Amino acid sequence: MASAASDSLPDADIRERIVAAGVLALSDDSTAELTVRRVAKLAGSSTMCIYTKFGGRTGMVEAIYRRGFETLRDALSAATSEMVGPAAQDPDERIVAIATAHRRFALDRPALYALLFERPLPDFDPTPQRGTEALAAALTILTEAVR
Repeated sequence: MASAASDSLPDADIRERIVAAGVLALSDDSTAELTVRRVAKLAGSSTMCIYTKFGGRTGMVEAIYRRGFETLRDALSAATSEMVGPAAQDPDERIVAIATAHRRFALDRPALYALLFERPLPDFDPTPQRGTEALAAALTILTEAVR
């Protein structure tokens, strides 16, 4: 049963809380931790709430997948926006900063990175369109730097 606190939240806030809990579950360095029960517990919600808001585990994982690419995009963007002086204008320095941020993201969040670029969950494979959209959103920063 959902907690009274989660019942009183707007739908978008509940969804956000569940997605954030899913990302947190992945911080345990294992995609095995990405279960509906674990995420519901971390979100202070119920498993039924996840089924209601996301249509089930696949919908929940897809939302976490999208959030992962948004987080990667933000990390890559921050790497270049933090640059100052001549390095900020040097394309080679920008590419190195982006590549370094990408590597740091992978090392700091191995389970989330695996969800994005590997297929660690046998029952989750994003559609080619969804995968292409998510990847493009995150890596546009790199392609612009290379241009």
